[in-house]
Amino acid sequence: MLKKGQNEEIVQILTSESVALSNGAEKGPTFSGSYFNSLDFEPAYNLLTHLILTSASVDTLLPQVISNLSTPPSYPQGPSLSIAILSSIFNIIPERPSLRFQVFKAILSIAQKHNLYDYVSSYFDSVNEWLDEWKVSPEERSQVWAIVISMAEKAGDKYQRLERIL
Repeated sequence: MLKKGQNEEIVQILTSESVALSNGAEKGPTFSGSYFNSLDFEPAYNLLTHLILTSASVDTLLPQVISNLSTPPSYPQGPSLSIAILSSIFNIIPERPSLRFQVFKAILSIAQKHNLYDYVSSYFDSVNEWLDEWKVSPEERSQVWAIVISMAEKAGDKYQRLERIL
């Protein structure tokens, strides 16, 4: 396919098969017969993200990667790796507000589900600004803050940071 210049098709195939990265065991055979492990997860997704961002189909392919990462791999550091990759994606797509909001919601969801409040609490100073920038509806804004407050309560944060934001 590379020889034929079918780069877009290659990126689409890689994206559609990328769910295998999240679904794979911590160590298990890959399609090439080699072994996949948790050390490969982040670099593999970083490379895939780069390929997607150089394609003409960013707005259709990136949501699939975000969806894949929304269900972290089952090994112990899977949720923190998913958040790290999603954070990288978040930081390199500022010109795509709807995708940034989708990434942010995925990060919040993982952090909430896996009790990773410390991984996301530093974002909270910017949330209102981002929600304005993304033109988020009042409903969605309330949902985001409900998640943030719920996470803060569970983490034992006494709203010191949140009081000055809200």
